[in-house]
Amino acid sequence: MSNSYKSVQLKKYDTAIDDGVDSQVTKLNLPKPSLALFFLLAVIFIIFSTIFEPAYMPAVPLVAGARMFIQDLFLWVLVLFAIMSSMSHNKLAIQSPVGKYVIIFFVIVVIEAMYAIVVTGNPIFSVYNDVKPFFYYLLFFPVIWCFGSEKGIDWIIKLWAVLALFGAMLYIFQFVFGQLSIFENYSWLYSGSLNIGTGGAQSVSVDFKRLISQGTVLFRIMLFVAFSLWLYTDGKTKKWWGVLALILAAQVALQFTRGMYITTILALIAMPFIVKDKKISKKIINILMLSIVVITFMVIYKVMFSSGKGGYSLIEFIGQRFFNAVTQSGSDSSLDGRRQGAQMMFDLIETHGNWFLGLGFGNGVNYGDSTYVSLLLKTGWVGTIAFLVLFGVSSLRAFKNLKYVTDPIQKAILLALFVSTGRHLVNGITQADFTYNVRIPALIISVAIMEVIIVRALNQRQRINHVQ
Repeated sequence: MSNSYKSVQLKKYDTAIDDGVDSQVTKLNLPKPSLALFFLLAVIFIIFSTIFEPAYMPAVPLVAGARMFIQDLFLWVLVLFAIMSSMSHNKLAIQSPVGKYVIIFFVIVVIEAMYAIVVTGNPIFSVYNDVKPFFYYLLFFPVIWCFGSEKGIDWIIKLWAVLALFGAMLYIFQFVFGQLSIFENYSWLYSGSLNIGTGGAQSVSVDFKRLISQGTVLFRIMLFVAFSLWLYTDGKTKKWWGVLALILAAQVALQFTRGMYITTILALIAMPFIVKDKKISKKIINILMLSIVVITFMVIYKVMFSSGKGGYSLIEFIGQRFFNAVTQSGSDSSLDGRRQGAQMMFDLIETHGNWFLGLGFGNGVNYGDSTYVSLLLKTGWVGTIAFLVLFGVSSLRAFKNLKYVTDPIQKAILLALFVSTGRHLVNGITQADFTYNVRIPALIISVAIMEVIIVRALNQRQRINHVQ
């Protein structure tokens, strides 16, 4: 078989898939992204990742005082359309092994929620509020079944880029010039978002409810996406992604968050070992060195403002803040506080619940300092293991199949989402990102996008082998 014949056959195969028409080579019809469904997805991310207060959005009353907010309603509409898409013989989702682990995790959560209501007798309202964030793991399926093409991925990445750019610029503006008065006048917008003094370690206070705090996950994801696309593209596209990566890096630096600094550096250290291209690996190492220098200057900046009050030298500050985890007051350890809080949760599980199912949903106890402690508290080892298997399988598939992705843009996105997901899993030791409804969508959609890229790459590899 000549090379020209192979080329013609492969082109026919690709055209059949992209256009959704039958051919002698294949009858597989991949889904095309829908503008209407994309609009619903965009609304969810706009509410969760910008200036809106999700708890103040319009709501539909349910039973026993429970309420369904507009973003929750859009979620179920997306899931409904995804199910309809699957029933129309969409084979792409069926070929995704990660989907069954999402279903297993979701079913475990639902069963444990029903157990909390029926057996434990916890109030429906409390159980619903506790379990509602986990519903957003179902966003995996609308992405796989309704946006399972390169165009669909492109739409989502561009949406994220716009939201991340908006949020980062607004955050930097407020950091420099102070709080905007509009956020103090309307309850459905964030209020009291920033409380910035001189910027020193003891005088600066970036409140937990700081502006765009719900969207910081999206910032971190897009930082790696923009950086990876800058590595793999050229021309004007490379410049655009480079500028976005620079802006997002500035926003990350100005948050003065120890965990974000450390996990970002760890991610940059890991990337050269994942990427096989020596030229790209060298660029990553150069950026890693630059990042270390920038973070060092940020630490020095904080020390300069704190030395007069806390009496820290630079070496003392680094040792205490980054190794002993001394907080801004200098009188307590944040890591020690997290350990004590986690121990309290474990004691509650032993005395009022069990390790198999945890304390359960709707018990009125919440822990926001660790994904894993929160999962153990709500779902026990059953739900926690299901969670770890889900993200373990997804990450392993991304690592093993990255080499089969030939398109540079798709490879860059897969690399970025793989590294970013790993960074968030490590950060989950001290942050509960995977249990907040405002942060779960970006994390689970990252997994879905990785799966779309992997499945398409493996299908293309199979087509080539078939033609040969």
